Amino acid sequence: MKDISAATIALEKQAAYLSQSVGSTISSSGDQLNAAVVELKATSSTLNRLLDRLQDPRAALLGPSSTQRGPGE
Repeated sequence: MKDISAATIALEKQAAYLSQSVGSTISSSGDQLNAAVVELKATSSTLNRLLDRLQDPRAALLGPSSTQRGPGE
């Protein structure tokens, strides 16, 4: 009976340790996922700006023509 009691206590301790380990791993994974989402949004924004600039390849390479309006005009 004492052996079963000792084994149960040891099992409880291991379960508590495993629970804490899993909890910290999930928390860490959530933080990493949030950081990845933020970086993905920034990359998407950068790609959208790049694609907007490349709509007119001539202007992207040579600059705006003299007939095009400047910023704020």
